[in-house]
Amino acid sequence: MMMIPEAWQNDKNMDPQRKAFYEYFSALMEPWDGPALIACKITGLIIICFSVTRLCLWILNLVLTYIIAVTDGHYLGATLDRNGLRPGRFYVTHSGRVVMASEVGVVDIPLEDVCRKGRLNPGMMLLVDFEKHIVVNDDALKEQYSLARPYGEWLKKQKVELKDIVDSVQQSEREPPTIAGVVPVSINKNPCELCLNL
Repeated sequence: MMMIPEAWQNDKNMDPQRKAFYEYFSALMEPWDGPALIACKITGLIIICFSVTRLCLWILNLVLTYIIAVTDGHYLGATLDRNGLRPGRFYVTHSGRVVMASEVGVVDIPLEDVCRKGRLNPGMMLLVDFEKHIVVNDDALKEQYSLARPYGEWLKKQKVELKDIVDSVQQSEREPPTIAGVVPVSINKNPCELCLNL
């Protein structure tokens, strides 16, 4: 969420606490915009198929895909870049499997076994918790982290904008200092006349 945040700057519908979370971390790291689904860049279609107890990775040489996949053994996550140019489609099954691929139909899954299916949207995260045996909801995950610290308060106390600096200087002191060797320019003179006088 820090390296590849969703597009938050102009989103008027985003929760203010989530927006403050993204703004706070944008001061620490410039967002990475893509391409698409990273941890490995492989020529081939990457299919991530995992159950709640083990992780299997199959690579089929079909197309070029970039996957952003992270794991620490307790969680497995995948996210799509903010541009969303490469697809990331997933299935969650009643039998406890999560299948993710760049295309639909790469792995045959009986329709009656499909619990949930979807597509990663730009900035969306798919996270599997192996200890709780659940797929974590994207909104719930981002809400948990955005409420974990008072990011909005920190921004109000610590953020300095150029407008605030200019407003802190009295109007009479806002004139730029003179620079030695520079000919002052009069607003009334034609710029061509100034060139001839030099």
